[in-house]
Amino acid sequence: MKLKAKIFLLAIVPFLLAIAGIGFGVRQQATSLARTQHATIQAAYLSSKEVELKHYVELATSAIMPLYDASGRNARDDAMLRTQALAMLQKMDFGPDGYFFVYDLHGNALMHPREPERVGHNYWSMRDPQGALTIQQLIGAAMHGGGYVRYVWQRPSTGRAAPKLGYVVALERWGWMVGTGIYLDDVDTALQRIDARASANIERTMSWLTAIALAGAAAIAVCALVLNVSESRSADAKLKQLAQRVVESQEQERARLSRELHDGISQMMVSAKLMLESALARFERGAARLPEAEQALASGVVRLGDTLREVRRISHALRPAMLDDLGL
Repeated sequence: MKLKAKIFLLAIVPFLLAIAGIGFGVRQQATSLARTQHATIQAAYLSSKEVELKHYVELATSAIMPLYDASGRNARDDAMLRTQALAMLQKMDFGPDGYFFVYDLHGNALMHPREPERVGHNYWSMRDPQGALTIQQLIGAAMHGGGYVRYVWQRPSTGRAAPKLGYVVALERWGWMVGTGIYLDDVDTALQRIDARASANIERTMSWLTAIALAGAAAIAVCALVLNVSESRSADAKLKQLAQRVVESQEQERARLSRELHDGISQMMVSAKLMLESALARFERGAARLPEAEQALASGVVRLGDTLREVRRISHALRPAMLDDLGL
């Protein structure tokens, strides 16, 4: 792997790991916060509904309390007062699924505005889909001073069974259990909406972190590319300078060799040629001519002349163009 690739990986890998770690931590914290928020809202919502149910039952019992207090004089009046009280409770409601119900302490249905067919039947042994003895639990809570009971009951607006939270009290002189309740699937629906918003916020946060990671990686890649291009240009410039220096060094070396050939060896050979020519001239002027020596000297002069011309040719071939500018 090239050094530049290693440097790039050393820059981008820790960055991506840091973003991944931050994203994981943020997701974990956000999920934990969403769970805590869910539990807190659920508890607060149920607490408010419990207070609301208790308030509804108190209003209902307060409405029939004058009739309840007036009862007990004689059986006929007592029966009439109870009938009036049931009629009043039957008219009270708070929405399509909010109503009051009345059972006696033996499990007989006395009033149910949403399911009038239940009136007159005994439900002491009735169990809900989860197997709980619903009416017995409600009567037990009422006999202990009033209380809350969770059970499953058919929802009037949908006709389907749903979890319900009820609050009941006892009217002991009449032997009644009066109560009302709310269906908890409304609470679950509200909590699901809250959970959906929390999940959307978490996903949006993760999307932002992903976008930041991609932007950071892109920025690092762009910086690496720019740096690579800059380094390539710098390297090209340095390479050109080096090539120029090599050419200049070659030219200088050729100039040096040309000068040495021209100023040193050539001059020595010229001097030797002159000396040979002078000796040959003396032989020619002498009385006693030595043909062999004269021929040898003549051949030496010719050979030296040829050598001198070859040296000059090499010197001129080595001479760079800049020597012309220098007058050499």
